[in-house]
Amino acid sequence: RYAQSRTLWVDAWARFYRMVYRESAARLESIAEAFARPLRLDDPTEVARQALLWVQGFTFRRDVAGLDFSPPLAAAYEQVADCDARAVVMAILLDHLGIDCVLMLSREYSHAMLGVDVPGGGQRFPFDGRTYLVAETTAGVGLGMIEASQADFSKCLGADLGARR
Repeated sequence: RYAQSRTLWVDAWARFYRMVYRESAARLESIAEAFARPLRLDDPTEVARQALLWVQGFTFRRDVAGLDFSPPLAAAYEQVADCDARAVVMAILLDHLGIDCVLMLSREYSHAMLGVDVPGGGQRFPFDGRTYLVAETTAGVGLGMIEASQADFSKCLGADLGARR
Protein backbone atom coordinates (compact mmCIF):
# COMPACT_ATOMS: atom_id res chain seq x y z
CA ARG A 1 0.00 0.00 0.00
CA TYR A 2 2.84 2.44 0.83
CA ALA A 3 4.58 1.63 -2.45
CA GLN A 4 1.37 2.28 -4.39
CA SER A 5 0.83 5.59 -2.56
CA ARG A 6 4.43 6.60 -3.23
CA THR A 7 4.08 5.75 -6.93
CA LEU A 8 0.89 7.82 -7.22
CA TRP A 9 2.60 10.73 -5.46
CA VAL A 10 5.59 10.57 -7.82
CA ASP A 11 3.39 10.31 -10.91
CA ALA A 12 1.26 13.27 -9.89
CA TRP A 13 4.20 15.52 -9.09
CA ALA A 14 6.15 14.42 -12.17
CA ARG A 15 3.15 15.36 -14.36
CA PHE A 16 2.88 18.73 -12.61
CA TYR A 17 6.58 19.56 -13.04
CA ARG A 18 6.61 18.37 -16.68
CA MET A 19 3.70 20.71 -17.39
CA VAL A 20 5.46 23.61 -15.63
CA TYR A 21 8.68 22.81 -17.51
CA ARG A 22 6.95 22.75 -20.91
CA GLU A 23 5.08 25.98 -20.20
CA SER A 24 8.25 27.76 -19.06
CA ALA A 25 11.03 26.46 -21.32
CA ALA A 26 10.24 28.51 -24.43
CA ARG A 27 9.63 31.63 -22.36
CA LEU A 28 13.06 31.32 -20.76
CA GLU A 29 14.91 30.75 -24.03
CA SER A 30 16.31 34.31 -24.16
CA ILE A 31 17.66 33.96 -20.60
CA ALA A 32 19.20 30.59 -21.50
CA GLU A 33 20.88 32.10 -24.57
CA ALA A 34 22.22 35.08 -22.60
CA PHE A 35 23.43 32.74 -19.86
CA ALA A 36 25.28 30.56 -22.39
CA ARG A 37 27.05 33.40 -24.24
CA PRO A 38 30.11 33.79 -21.97
CA LEU A 39 30.51 30.08 -21.19
CA ARG A 40 32.86 27.49 -22.61
CA LEU A 41 30.23 25.07 -23.83
CA ASP A 42 32.74 22.25 -24.37
CA ASP A 43 32.91 21.72 -20.59
CA PRO A 44 29.45 20.53 -19.42
CA THR A 45 30.54 20.23 -15.79
CA GLU A 46 31.63 23.88 -15.71
CA VAL A 47 28.40 24.91 -17.45
CA ALA A 48 26.44 23.06 -14.74
CA ARG A 49 28.56 24.71 -12.02
CA GLN A 50 27.84 28.15 -13.43
CA ALA A 51 24.11 27.43 -13.68
CA LEU A 52 24.16 26.19 -10.09
CA LEU A 53 25.96 29.31 -8.87
CA TRP A 54 23.43 31.50 -10.65
CA VAL A 55 20.34 29.86 -9.12
CA GLN A 56 22.00 29.62 -5.70
CA GLY A 57 22.26 33.42 -5.85
CA PHE A 58 18.47 33.83 -5.98
CA THR A 59 16.75 35.15 -2.89
CA PHE A 60 14.95 32.31 -1.14
CA ARG A 61 11.22 32.80 -0.81
CA ARG A 62 8.66 30.14 -0.08
CA ASP A 63 4.91 30.78 -0.08
CA VAL A 64 3.63 28.12 2.31
CA ALA A 65 0.30 29.91 2.69
CA GLY A 66 -0.37 29.80 -1.07
CA LEU A 67 0.64 27.38 -3.81
CA ASP A 68 4.11 26.88 -2.29
CA PHE A 69 5.62 27.17 -5.76
CA SER A 70 7.25 30.03 -7.62
CA PRO A 71 6.64 30.05 -11.38
CA PRO A 72 9.99 29.54 -13.16
CA LEU A 73 9.52 32.56 -15.43
CA ALA A 74 9.07 34.93 -12.48
CA ALA A 75 11.81 33.14 -10.54
CA ALA A 76 14.37 33.60 -13.33
CA TYR A 77 13.56 37.24 -14.03
CA GLU A 78 13.16 38.33 -10.40
CA GLN A 79 15.82 35.91 -9.07
CA VAL A 80 13.53 35.03 -6.16
CA ALA A 81 12.42 31.40 -5.72
CA ASP A 82 12.06 28.34 -3.59
CA CYS A 83 13.91 25.06 -4.14
CA ASP A 84 11.75 23.47 -6.82
CA ALA A 85 11.46 26.60 -8.96
CA ARG A 86 15.26 27.02 -8.85
CA ALA A 87 15.70 23.39 -9.90
CA VAL A 88 13.27 23.79 -12.82
CA VAL A 89 14.97 27.03 -13.96
CA MET A 90 18.36 25.30 -13.82
CA ALA A 91 16.98 22.30 -15.74
CA ILE A 92 15.67 24.63 -18.46
CA LEU A 93 19.06 26.36 -18.78
CA LEU A 94 20.98 23.10 -18.94
CA ASP A 95 18.54 21.39 -21.29
CA HIS A 96 18.85 24.37 -23.64
CA LEU A 97 22.58 23.57 -23.71
CA GLY A 98 22.07 19.83 -24.24
CA ILE A 99 22.75 18.67 -20.67
CA ASP A 100 20.38 16.02 -19.31
CA CYS A 101 18.84 16.55 -15.86
CA VAL A 102 16.38 14.91 -13.52
CA LEU A 103 14.33 16.65 -10.85
CA MET A 104 14.86 15.20 -7.38
CA LEU A 105 11.85 15.47 -5.07
CA SER A 106 11.56 14.54 -1.42
CA ARG A 107 8.31 14.64 0.50
CA GLU A 108 10.18 13.64 3.67
CA TYR A 109 12.65 16.54 3.35
CA SER A 110 10.09 18.96 1.83
CA HIS A 111 12.79 19.73 -0.69
CA ALA A 112 13.70 19.57 -4.37
CA MET A 113 17.10 19.46 -6.06
CA LEU A 114 18.40 18.69 -9.50
CA GLY A 115 20.44 15.74 -10.72
CA VAL A 116 22.74 16.63 -13.61
CA ASP A 117 24.29 14.21 -16.10
CA VAL A 118 27.83 15.58 -16.18
CA PRO A 119 31.24 14.18 -15.22
CA GLY A 120 32.52 15.01 -11.76
CA GLY A 121 32.96 13.78 -8.24
CA GLY A 122 30.53 13.97 -5.39
CA GLN A 123 27.11 12.65 -4.49
CA ARG A 124 25.23 10.99 -7.34
CA PHE A 125 21.53 10.30 -7.54
CA PRO A 126 20.57 6.99 -9.22
CA PHE A 127 17.67 7.28 -11.63
CA ASP A 128 16.52 5.16 -14.55
CA GLY A 129 19.78 3.22 -14.85
CA ARG A 130 22.03 6.30 -14.70
CA THR A 131 23.58 8.39 -11.96
CA TYR A 132 23.24 12.16 -11.85
CA LEU A 133 25.53 14.57 -10.02
CA VAL A 134 23.50 16.33 -7.32
CA ALA A 135 22.89 20.07 -7.61
CA GLU A 136 21.65 21.55 -4.32
CA THR A 137 20.11 24.81 -5.53
CA THR A 138 19.40 26.53 -2.20
CA ALA A 139 22.61 26.03 -0.22
CA GLY A 140 25.93 27.58 -1.18
CA VAL A 141 27.63 24.25 -1.84
CA GLY A 142 29.40 22.98 -4.92
CA LEU A 143 28.09 20.62 -7.55
CA GLY A 144 27.93 17.09 -6.11
CA MET A 145 27.69 18.29 -2.51
CA ILE A 146 24.68 17.88 -0.26
CA GLU A 147 23.97 18.35 3.42
CA ALA A 148 24.36 15.04 5.26
CA SER A 149 20.88 15.33 6.77
CA GLN A 150 19.37 15.19 3.25
CA ALA A 151 21.70 12.68 1.66
CA ASP A 152 19.52 9.59 2.05
CA PHE A 153 18.43 9.19 -1.56
CA SER A 154 15.92 6.49 -0.64
CA LYS A 155 13.83 9.47 0.51
CA CYS A 156 14.18 11.20 -2.87
CA LEU A 157 12.25 10.44 -6.00
CA GLY A 158 13.32 11.28 -9.52
CA ALA A 159 11.06 13.06 -11.95
CA ASP A 160 12.03 13.05 -15.59
CA LEU A 161 10.90 16.38 -16.99
CA GLY A 162 10.74 14.87 -20.45
CA ALA A 163 12.74 17.77 -21.83
CA ARG A 164 14.79 15.96 -24.45
CA ARG A 165 13.07 12.59 -24.58
